[in-house]
Amino acid sequence: MSVKQYESVKVWDTPTRLFHWINVVCVLLLVFLGFTLMYMQELGFSGWESKLALKQYHAAIGYVFVTNLLVRFAWAFLGNAHARWRAFLPSRDALRNVLPYIRDLVAGRPRQYVGHTPAGQVAITLLFAVMTMQALTGMVRAGTDLYYPPFGGLIAGYVAKPGVDPATLKPGKVPEADPEKYERVKAMRGQFGVIHVLGAYLLIFLAVVHIIAVVITERYKSGIVSAMISGRKMLDAGQPPADADKT
Repeated sequence: MSVKQYESVKVWDTPTRLFHWINVVCVLLLVFLGFTLMYMQELGFSGWESKLALKQYHAAIGYVFVTNLLVRFAWAFLGNAHARWRAFLPSRDALRNVLPYIRDLVAGRPRQYVGHTPAGQVAITLLFAVMTMQALTGMVRAGTDLYYPPFGGLIAGYVAKPGVDPATLKPGKVPEADPEKYERVKAMRGQFGVIHVLGAYLLIFLAVVHIIAVVITERYKSGIVSAMISGRKMLDAGQPPADADKT
């Protein structure tokens, strides 16, 4: 019985790995704070001060999440071959190979890839799309609720009563805000809030699917987890990677 020989291949560069782990921490904290806000009374939180503090913490981490995402998008133009847009945006060829890859994986003979597998490309693209939606709706919520940038100044200027400096407006229904305009903004905030909450559930679902897929593929010594730590993936030297021509 022959023993497989493995070779170490450099895959993920440092900025890509940093994005991944910063994103993991941000999503976990945002989900935790989001659910705490939704069920604050059941968890023993009460009063406007507690609610405002939770919103501010959620928004602060949200800005880290958005900044990290923007840096990753910029790095998709500057990083190594596996960090760039063409490495994870699924091509027609990748889409055609999603089902064959899954069938091979279920059969216990998955083809190895240096970068993302066809199924991984689709999953990463969906994750980025949902995270972008969460970033945009979250910033609208922060602007309409807390008057935070980039939309907060515009919203404050709209709802402030004549003669009131918009910069002095505080979160909440205050006398300095025009009641009718405030209610319009509140209604808009509610609509974006529904999208934001649904997006959060979708992001959780995709994250769980991602974790399950990683666990399954790790059974075949794919080294996905260790590669996202060290940047290097251990590949079967006797099996040419399916994406060898793209690296």
